[in-house]
Amino acid sequence: MGRAQDDAARGRVLVVDCAPGTAALTELTDLSRLGFEPTVNIRRVADPDLRSRIAERWRTVDFDGFAEKELARQLEDGGLGHEALKCRAGIPLNEGVLERATADSLRHRLVLVGRAAAGSDTFDTAAARRLGVALRTTPAANAGAVDGPVAGSRP
Repeated sequence: MGRAQDDAARGRVLVVDCAPGTAALTELTDLSRLGFEPTVNIRRVADPDLRSRIAERWRTVDFDGFAEKELARQLEDGGLGHEALKCRAGIPLNEGVLERATADSLRHRLVLVGRAAAGSDTFDTAAARRLGVALRTTPAANAGAVDGPVAGSRP
């Protein structure tokens, strides 16, 4: 199967900020195994070796995920679009961004946003619902880092 056919057959996910450190490689590998074609924003990946390892396997971009217009432009990706968005930080997922990411003109329309953190305070949940975009968060994702190790676990 050619690259263009492969892209069409797989779901596209924009990873605005990947997991920290080498956990990013596990996260991106898992997304690939689930049938997604990750596009990885390397803006907040400080380690040059890790940036290089990511770029060897996945498509990369470098943009400010907190800038509304830039986020919308990346989600549109020249008309190709993305079905999913994965983020960690409180990116501005407002009505304007969501409307651009769900436009009928896009080949891949946004349908899912996953935030690896609790809350959705920077997401326009009413607009997402109206536009058919599911929002998911991971409320206890950082509990171990905040509360310390779980009893009986190894350090």
